[in-house]
Amino acid sequence: MTLEDLKDRLNNTAAEALQWLMPAGYVSHNTFYCGDVFGTPASKGKPGSFTFHLQKLVGKDFASGDRGYFGVYDIFVAHAKGNQTDAIRLSREFLKLPPTDRPQINHHHERGARDRKKNNLIDVVQVYKTCPGGPPEIPKRHRSSVTNVWPWRRADGCLVGYSYRLEFVSEGKRKKILLPLTWCQLFHKETQRTFDGWHNAGLPAPQPLMAIDEVLLAAESVLIVEGEKTGTAARALSKLTDHPLSRFQAVTTWHGGVNRLEKVDWRPLHGKRVVYWPDADQCSLKSRVRAGFRAGEQLPLIFKKQGITVGQYRLVEPGLELPDGWDLADPLPDGLGHAWLLDKLDTAEVYVSP
Repeated sequence: MTLEDLKDRLNNTAAEALQWLMPAGYVSHNTFYCGDVFGTPASKGKPGSFTFHLQKLVGKDFASGDRGYFGVYDIFVAHAKGNQTDAIRLSREFLKLPPTDRPQINHHHERGARDRKKNNLIDVVQVYKTCPGGPPEIPKRHRSSVTNVWPWRRADGCLVGYSYRLEFVSEGKRKKILLPLTWCQLFHKETQRTFDGWHNAGLPAPQPLMAIDEVLLAAESVLIVEGEKTGTAARALSKLTDHPLSRFQAVTTWHGGVNRLEKVDWRPLHGKRVVYWPDADQCSLKSRVRAGFRAGEQLPLIFKKQGITVGQYRLVEPGLELPDGWDLADPLPDGLGHAWLLDKLDTAEVYVSP
């Protein structure tokens, strides 16, 4: 079972997984509540600081000050105090339980509530390498929050899947989440039926780059950014003749964030001049380094593993003057303009192939 499979299965059994992990928690109006992410019981008469929406698959622990959780696996990691090994162990321990041994959902003050377990009954048998033609079928519970959909194609033009962005308000705050959508062989545990359909399972590896047709054409200089929204915005800016990004003949990105770098097929970049501009993520409390920048430092090693030699590789340091989360899809902060962008590009560190 891959990590992406594990995440999908946890998301498909979100309520049961959280009830098992935090027995003192309870469900009310599609939200799981507990005292905190470590499972501490809430104070009498209070819901607790930890909340997780079981349909939108997002949550937060106000006591810990974490920025937010996206998917059930994030909760397991936080519960394990950031230890990925322990989080995977706990996840597998839960998933190995037969359905009859899993905890009953503790519904709290939700009279007449039905246990919405449609998705809990679906297992992914396999993710197909290609998808059928026609528009994808996005889950009904997500459709009202979808702001954009992106197709992903291999170099040969074959469609391997989609990703889509959800934006919504939760607890009075604006939230966003990106999800993959792939054509899968699925198994319904209640009916014991195997069938094909769309599912929120990860793109099959090796994942293609975005706008791979542009990258594979005559482009000699390529800009890599983080995420679909940023990629779309940066590509539009690169087509403006008076914009600093116009120096790039192509702009690309990948799906799934920095944890999926090694699952991407980077070979179309062979022989090209490459610049990577990471998001201005929140700095790690331990290293004081932004996660996107650290990922950029790893790319030359990944290129080497895939037998790729780029003409030149440069890594932009976003700078601590930027607000957390800023990327090239956002307006420039006050006091920064094209001159600042040019300076960042011109002073980007050159990395020698390892």
